Amino acid sequence: MKIQKTLSIVYCFFICAAAYAGAQKAMEEAEKTIWSGFISEYGFVLDYKGELPSPQECIDGRPNYLNWWGPTENAAMFTGLYLSSVCQRHMLSPSQADSDKARKLAKGLMLCASVSDVKGFISRGVSSDGKTHYPIGSEDQTVPWIYGMYMYLKSDIPDAEEKSAVKSKIIEVCLALDANNWNCPCDGKFRGQHHGELSKFRFFHASCLLFGLRIMWDLTQSDHWRERYYSALRESDSTTGRSRIGICAKGYRLDDDWLHNIDKNFLWIYVKCQAVLRVLYDIEQDAETKAAYFSGLRANAESASKVVREYKLYDNSGNYQFTSADWRKIYKWRPQKSPKDAENLALEQLKSYPHGSARRMERNYMTNPLSAAAMLAFSGDAQYREAVESAISHYDYSKFHLGEIIYASIAYSALKTYLGK
Repeated sequence: MKIQKTLSIVYCFFICAAAYAGAQKAMEEAEKTIWSGFISEYGFVLDYKGELPSPQECIDGRPNYLNWWGPTENAAMFTGLYLSSVCQRHMLSPSQADSDKARKLAKGLMLCASVSDVKGFISRGVSSDGKTHYPIGSEDQTVPWIYGMYMYLKSDIPDAEEKSAVKSKIIEVCLALDANNWNCPCDGKFRGQHHGELSKFRFFHASCLLFGLRIMWDLTQSDHWRERYYSALRESDSTTGRSRIGICAKGYRLDDDWLHNIDKNFLWIYVKCQAVLRVLYDIEQDAETKAAYFSGLRANAESASKVVREYKLYDNSGNYQFTSADWRKIYKWRPQKSPKDAENLALEQLKSYPHGSARRMERNYMTNPLSAAAMLAFSGDAQYREAVESAISHYDYSKFHLGEIIYASIAYSALKTYLGK
């Protein structure tokens, strides 16, 4: 019996070692692909390989003022998440290559927060001139920006001068958001309006608002922000009676009545919520609050575990056609009078154009499973190690058309950070 048990342990060890080695090799290939065409000259991650918009196209709102379906739609979001993963990797195993990558990405994020005179505005990248930008951001851009900049600040990569500049910019952005009730401000023709409301009582918003308040306390060491943070923790929704800390403890399943079919369509935008929840858990000192964050991390992992195995549905030998790169020709355009009008146009454009198989396959069976893998890794639950490693190892990253392959890096760095080697 002892011999059989010993053999089982040895077998498991070699299987796990092989899976880890496979994930490491796959990650090396993913990194080559990311830096061979998905990083713009200005230091941010592209949604896909396509021409940057011209300054006039940003001003006119083409394809739309949200820049949905454009190559810089999620520049701040993807860059912030990816920068954090590079910093985590560097902290575990310092390298000049990762240090250089992080500095370029951080420069891109600093640009996103500096091209407007509207405080708190985070742009979706920039146009070909390096400064003109679309006028509408979102919580999906703003929160990963804060997260990426914070993780960069906490790393040993920036020097003292850069740390000071990054810290000042994070504080500036958060102060502006707080003054605006944590609504994400617009710029340009929509100046004075907002798009994205972090004060709402959903998991999608609650985890992010608490993160913003908590890091302000951390960066300023001010009793004011300590009180703001704990007050927001206890504050309850007048409709449901749920407090923000209670919402965080339950996880993203609470949002099912708001965003339908999260596990199929929206898991990738919830990765930032799991990432900031992990930061909240790691720096929290109050035992009861820490336990609530832990509960949320594990609840999200349990839900995501039902999605991660869908990586098996992606066939690396498939000849999937990518037809979305020429965004200027694809989408019909009309003038837009408001952020809501821009959103309506964007949804009309999505419905009117039948994207090729590559975009559908990659979003459904690459982005989604890797997002699930990242959420599992952030949870720190060792039972998910094999699933995370297998998902990362599955793909031929050289064939992908979407910059969403950065989710492989996010999952891998979280795996090494929270589940160990």
